[in-house]
Amino acid sequence: MAKINIKIEGVPYQVEQGMTILEAAKACGYEIPSLCAYNHGECSQGSCRVCLVEATGARGLVASCVYPVAEGMEITISSPKAVQARRSSVELLLSNHNRNCQECDKNGKCELLHVAILTGAREGLYDGEHTPVTVDAATPSIKRDTSKCVLCGR
Repeated sequence: MAKINIKIEGVPYQVEQGMTILEAAKACGYEIPSLCAYNHGECSQGSCRVCLVEATGARGLVASCVYPVAEGMEITISSPKAVQARRSSVELLLSNHNRNCQECDKNGKCELLHVAILTGAREGLYDGEHTPVTVDAATPSIKRDTSKCVLCGR
């Protein structure tokens, strides 16, 4: 695939055309917090909004997991606007999340906790009514607890 020129945090790089901003940033050694692409490396929706960055040519912040790089694009990961937006996105996810971490199967390897630490998100800022919780334990091998779902689309 053809290479294109971009800048990340003001540093020039050549990356493959067709990559998302998240993929390009990772290939260039940058970490952008994300949930939908946490272990799988790809995202189809950009619904969690945890990976927001600034990019030239875009109106406002963009979800880096779905936004493609373009020739001459300048990407800013650490701007105050992007950092605050990512933090707020995670805080909103935490507001409707079951915080019973000690009883969770993911305790010690929780992706949401890792992203909360990376973004500096704080709990309890948006407490209010919560989405009703359902637990589907219809099969012995799979248990689906919606109180742990952050609606990332995975």
